[in-house]
Amino acid sequence: MQYSKRQHICALIPTYNNAGTILDVVHRTHKYQTDIIVVNDGCTDDTLALLGTLDFPITIVSFDRNKGKGRALAAGFRKAIEMGFDYALTIDADGQHYPEDIPVMLRALDVNPGRVILVGSRQFTDDNMPGKSKFANKFSNFWFRLQTTINLPDTQTGMRVYRLDCLYGLNILTSRYEAELELLVFAAWRNVQLIPVPIRVYYPPQEERVSHFRPIRDFTRISILNCFLCLGALLFGYVNMYWRTVCSFGWFGLTMLLIFTPFSLLYFLIRGNTPQTRARYHELMQPVAKHYCFMLGGMYYKIDNPHHIQIADHPSVITCNHQSLLDIMICLSLSPRFVVMVKDYIWFNPVFHTVAKKLDCFPLSLEGEAKEALMRRVTEEGYSIFVFPEGTRTATGEIGRFHRGAAYYAELFKLPIQPIIMEGLCDYMNRRQFAIKPNNVVAHILPEIPYGDLSFGRCYKRQTKSLELYYDAYLHSNRIEKTFQSTTMENLTQAAELAEQGYSVTVFGQIPDEDVFVELAMRITRHGGRILWA
Repeated sequence: MQYSKRQHICALIPTYNNAGTILDVVHRTHKYQTDIIVVNDGCTDDTLALLGTLDFPITIVSFDRNKGKGRALAAGFRKAIEMGFDYALTIDADGQHYPEDIPVMLRALDVNPGRVILVGSRQFTDDNMPGKSKFANKFSNFWFRLQTTINLPDTQTGMRVYRLDCLYGLNILTSRYEAELELLVFAAWRNVQLIPVPIRVYYPPQEERVSHFRPIRDFTRISILNCFLCLGALLFGYVNMYWRTVCSFGWFGLTMLLIFTPFSLLYFLIRGNTPQTRARYHELMQPVAKHYCFMLGGMYYKIDNPHHIQIADHPSVITCNHQSLLDIMICLSLSPRFVVMVKDYIWFNPVFHTVAKKLDCFPLSLEGEAKEALMRRVTEEGYSIFVFPEGTRTATGEIGRFHRGAAYYAELFKLPIQPIIMEGLCDYMNRRQFAIKPNNVVAHILPEIPYGDLSFGRCYKRQTKSLELYYDAYLHSNRIEKTFQSTTMENLTQAAELAEQGYSVTVFGQIPDEDVFVELAMRITRHGGRILWA
C-alpha cells in the first residue's frame, strides 16, 4: 500500500500561453512545494519549451489543443490521484497569486484537516482590482450563496487546496472558468467544509495582462450554468445538504412532543412531585439524551476522560464552552445529577418547556434572590449547576469572553468547578449554519478545580478570567501536531486514537503490509492524519 509524499500535497498549475510568467511561478512555487504538476492546456507559445529548461523535475500533462481551464484542472486532479496524493494546491500561471502564500494555505490545512477545501480569499483594494473583475466576483458570490446558502468572500480565486477524495462531478465539469465555481458548489452539496483563507493578489498593468476571458460569450455561459445549478440545488443540493438536519431534528421534535412531554406529565401526575421522583426522572432522561447523541447523523461522538472523573457525583458548578445547540444534549448524556440554566426561548417553548421544568432547569431571566434560592435548593438536594460561561454560542470555535456567573456561584455556594471542553461541535453545527456537517465531536473532561484553589485567583472576577485563559490554552494545545518517528504497532495505535480526538498527527515510515497495520493507517488518514516517508 503506497502513501503520498511530502505532506500528501502536490501543487497543480494549469497554463495556457503564459510564457511570460510560467517559469517565475514554477520557480517560486518549488521553494515551498517540490511536487508540482503543470497542465499544458494546448499552449501555442514557448511555454512547453521553457518548462523543459527547469533544473528540477516536475510532472507535465499536455493537451494537443486548448480544452479550457475546467478540463485542465480535471486532468491535473486525475494525475494527482494516480500519483497517490491526498491534496492538490492549485495556483494560476499568470502571476496573479503569490506562491509565498503557500505556507499560509498549508498552516490553514494543519488546523483544518479532513473533508475540507481551502479557498484563497484575495484581499482586494480599490486600486489593485479591475472593475470587471470586482463585478465578476460579486456576481459569482451571489449565485454561489443562492445555490448553497453559504457565504464565501471570493469564489473566483484560483489559489485553493482541494482534498482529492472530496471532489465531485469531475466528469461533468464545464470546460472554462466556471468549472472552479462548479467544484465549490458540488462540494458544498456533499457537505464538504469550505474555509476561506486570506491571500494576496497582484494585478499587473493593463498592457501586461494576459487574459483569455471573453466577456459576452463567457458571461452568457456562466449565466446559463447558474440557471442549471439553481435547478440542481432545488432537486438535489438542498435535499442532500439538509436531510440529516431535517431527519435528526424532526425526529427529536416529534418524539419530544408526542412521547416525552405526555410521559413527563403522566409520570409526575402518578408519582407526585417529590425529590425522589425528580431524581428518578433525571436518571430516566440520561439514556434518552445518549440516544439522541448517537442518533444524530454524521456526528462521531467520543468522551475524553483520562482521569476517570465521575461527573456531578457531588454538587459542583459545571462549566462548558458553548459551540452549538447540541451542547446541552451531550452534557445531559454525561450525568443525570445537574440542572441547567436555559435561555428564555427554550424555557417558554411549548415543546421543551414541560421537560425542561421537570428537569429543574430555570430561565436566565430569573434574577436575584429567586434564582439563588432555587440554586441553593437543588445543590442541597445533591445536584450540580451547569453554566455556559460565554453566555452565547461561538461562530468560529474559539473561546469567547467568559461572564463571571460560574465563578460567582462557585464562591457563593462554596462549590468546586468542573470544567468540560467541547471540541468539534462548532464545525458540526454552529450558529451561522442550519445544515449538519459530518464531524468528530469530543467532550474533554478536565480535572476538577477545588473550592478555594488560589491558583485561579482570590476572587471570582479574577477566577473568571483565569478560567477563560485555561479553556483557551487547552483548546489550542490540543491542536498541536503530534509526530511519531516510526510505524510500530504502539505508535500507530496511539496516532489513530489522537487523530480521532482531533489532533494533527504525522507518522514517518513505511507501513508494514499486514491487515492490522493497514487498518490503523486508514484510521489515521481518515481523520486527517499524515503518513510520510522519503
